Amino acid sequence: MEAPQSADGKDDEVLSWVVDALRASHADAKQYRQEAISRIQAEYDRFQHRIDAMYIDKIDGRINVEFFDRKAAEWREVQQECLANISEH
Repeated sequence: MEAPQSADGKDDEVLSWVVDALRASHADAKQYRQEAISRIQAEYDRFQHRIDAMYIDKIDGRINVEFFDRKAAEWREVQQECLANISEH
C-alpha cells in the first residue's frame, strides 16, 4: 500500500532527503570501520616488527632466550587482541 501523496510533492522531498541522509550515514560508518581496521592492523604490524627485530637480537646474542620468549609472548597476546578487535569490526 502506498503512502498518500501530498499535492505539493513534499512527501517526495522528505523521502529523498531521508534516502540521502541514510546513504551519507552508511558511507560515514563504512569509512569509520575501514579507518579503525587500518589503525588496528598498523598496531598489529608494529608488534610483529618488534618481534622480528628482537629475534635478530636473540640470534646475534644481544638478548637471551628467556627475555625473547617473555616479550614475544606478551606481544603475541597484544596481536591476538588486535585480531579480535578487527573481527569485531
